[in-house]
Amino acid sequence: MKAAFAHRMQRLSNATGFDVFIPVSFNETEAQQLCRQINQTRLQLTQNTAT
Repeated sequence: MKAAFAHRMQRLSNATGFDVFIPVSFNETEAQQLCRQINQTRLQLTQNTAT
């Protein structure tokens, strides 16, 4: 699981030039919300509909 996450974050960094850091203090709900936001932004960018 950690390796898959690391691979996705590396691909995101290569595509955007940004690194994502997730605080250790995040609880499960906060981590899920952040992942949802990242995914929504990624989809917007790939569909070229970012606002």
